[in-house]
Amino acid sequence: CRRQKVACNIAFLEKTMYDYTPRNLFETLSKTVKGQDDYLKKLSNVIWLHSKRIEVRNKFLNQKELQKYNLLCVGPTGSGKTLAVKTLAKMYGFDVGIFNAVDFTGSGWKGRDVSEIIQELYVLCDKDVKRTEHAIVVLDEFDKMILQNFSEREPSFSAENALLKLIEGMEVIVKDGDYSVKRIDTKDILFIAAGAFEGIEEIVRKRTTGEKTIGFHSAYMAPAEEEEDIYALVTKEDLLEYGMGAQILGRFTNLAHLRRLGIAELEDILMSSDTSTIQCIDNLLG
Repeated sequence: CRRQKVACNIAFLEKTMYDYTPRNLFETLSKTVKGQDDYLKKLSNVIWLHSKRIEVRNKFLNQKELQKYNLLCVGPTGSGKTLAVKTLAKMYGFDVGIFNAVDFTGSGWKGRDVSEIIQELYVLCDKDVKRTEHAIVVLDEFDKMILQNFSEREPSFSAENALLKLIEGMEVIVKDGDYSVKRIDTKDILFIAAGAFEGIEEIVRKRTTGEKTIGFHSAYMAPAEEEEDIYALVTKEDLLEYGMGAQILGRFTNLAHLRRLGIAELEDILMSSDTSTIQCIDNLLG
C-alpha cells in the first residue's frame, strides 16, 4: 500500500511537470492572491524551476549540478505570501513546511537549532526521505531573525550563519524512531524566506530622496501613495544596510516584492477570490 502511494505521488509529480508552465501557474495563482503580480510571477518561476531541477536530476544522474533558485520575499504581513506557496505546492505535489525563523538560534545558544527544521519537515513528509529532499521550506518572519542575530549574537554562532550550510546543501541526521536515524540531503530543498522588514522604509527613502528635509531640518515625509509601494523599491543593497549578511543574502537568487493592498483590492479578494469567504458561505447555503 505504501509503495502504491509513493508510485502515485511520483506519477502525479511527473505529469504536472509537463503540464504546467510559469505563465499558467501565474494565471492560476492570480485567482487566489490578488494585487501581488511581481511576487506571483517570481514565485511561479522559482517553483517551476524547482520542479524541472528535480526532473533533470532524476532522469540524468550524472548531469552537471544545476543552480537552486531560492526566493526572498519582502512585504507586509497578511499579503498572501504563504497562501501562494501552498497553492503551487499542492498543484505540483510538493510538501511545504512553514517555520517561524525567529524561533531558531545558532549552535551553543538556548533555543531551537536550525537542524530541527529538517527533522520536522521529515515528519511532515510521513518520514519519506525523497519527499523531504524535494520539499519546500518557508521561513516566515525572517527579518526578525536577522535583527536578533545582528544585535545580540556573535556572527559565527548565529542562526543566520547556521542556515548558510542548510540552504546551500548538507546532510542532516534525523531521528526515524527510538533507535534508528536517516540522512537527509538538503541540496534540493527549496527555501523561501519572507518578512516585513519593518523600518526598511527609512533606508529606501534615504537612498531614493537623499537627505531631503522640510522646514527646520525635519525628516522628509513621503506622500501616502509612495508609502503604499515602498516595498517595490527595496533592493539587495537596502537589505545589506538593514543588517542582512552578504553570505545569507547571496543564497537567495531571487528577490520578490509584495505591496500593501488598498481597499479596492481587499474588496476584490473578499468578493471574487477563489478563497473568498463570501463565496464559500454562498456555496454552503446553496
